[in-house]
Amino acid sequence: MKHPIITVPVITPKVIGKYYNELDVAVRDHCKVPWFMVNIDYNGDVHFCADHPDFIVGNIREKGIFEIYNGDRAKKFRNALRTSPDGIFPGCKRCYQIMLCGKRKKGF
Repeated sequence: MKHPIITVPVITPKVIGKYYNELDVAVRDHCKVPWFMVNIDYNGDVHFCADHPDFIVGNIREKGIFEIYNGDRAKKFRNALRTSPDGIFPGCKRCYQIMLCGKRKKGF
């Protein structure tokens, strides 16, 4: 009896070895997360990256969420991401949010 292979992130079974052995290879690109979601920390800090919360775009204790989401820091972040090679930052090749929401590269 055959059993399904389920991976997280979902990738083609024939390239599982490549995914886990060649860490510099991106399997997805063009992060879209900052255009449709935010992360809010326990202290009210708002950021786009769950893995790298160091670029804070605002704090919901100080401003409303829509003001933060459409503010200058958020626009600066999105513009930097948009103009980066492959639409991601170098440290984002294994980001789980990109694995869920990014554009799958051919072969993965």
